[in-house]
Amino acid sequence: MKKLTTFLLNFTLIAGLFVQTAIAQITVSGSNGADGNYSSLTNDGGAFAALNGSSQAGQTITITVTADVTEDGNTALTGAAGLWTSLTINPTGARTISGNVAKPLIDLDGAQHVTIDGVNTGGNSLTIENLSISDISGTSTIRFINNASNNTVKNCTIKGSGMAQTKINFPDGGAILFFSTTNTTSGNSNNLI
Repeated sequence: MKKLTTFLLNFTLIAGLFVQTAIAQITVSGSNGADGNYSSLTNDGGAFAALNGSSQAGQTITITVTADVTEDGNTALTGAAGLWTSLTINPTGARTISGNVAKPLIDLDGAQHVTIDGVNTGGNSLTIENLSISDISGTSTIRFINNASNNTVKNCTIKGSGMAQTKINFPDGGAILFFSTTNTTSGNSNNLI
């Protein structure tokens, strides 16, 4: 009986670690109240929602992509939670952020001082890809909108497959990297790709 109990306890611990690892593709540190592990960046209940949910003013935030992740693009990273000092997204190894969404996969909506840096010790190791073939306006891999400024995307492979060919098909634009409209006079400025 003791061996069975020990076996079941060990099995439960190993299964628990496996489940925790399987749902922790994203790790947030340095935030105000949003540190922890998440299954995504943009899905409901993901890292972006947690960061948007409390003031991040003055924080130096790191988001680490620790495994491949599939996104639904439902939650934008906004500037509404207060201006952090910096927010960096980077991988721990060769990682892919992907989804098949007829909208922006990663949406920087007023977000500022965000760096998406795909490099790690192995070189350029982050791929971001929207697999959608939609011709719906705004379909993109990364969108900058509403005064998203002072952001950097570097050392990444960025892919998209939107079908818009002309301004007639895409009156509000769309692209792999999409600089969209703004609600301020300063615009989506000082972004470095």
